[in-house]
Amino acid sequence: MIKNCCLENNGIPVHLKSWAADALLYGDTMILTVGGTAYATPQLSIASSPKWQDGPESSQQSFGSVSFSS
Repeated sequence: MIKNCCLENNGIPVHLKSWAADALLYGDTMILTVGGTAYATPQLSIASSPKWQDGPESSQQSFGSVSFSS
């Protein structure tokens, strides 16, 4: 029964031919994949960009209350 259902050429992808649960799992997987990609792309972009410091204090390093100029 399942073999005939999956081998039948009716234009439906094989991962959606069985039951409604398969379609639900497929949809959930696609939502998580697209959502994760949409979340990760800007986060990776932010993490890979350099951090710019403004002002003349950018050449100074401070350790506690002691400040050293380079």
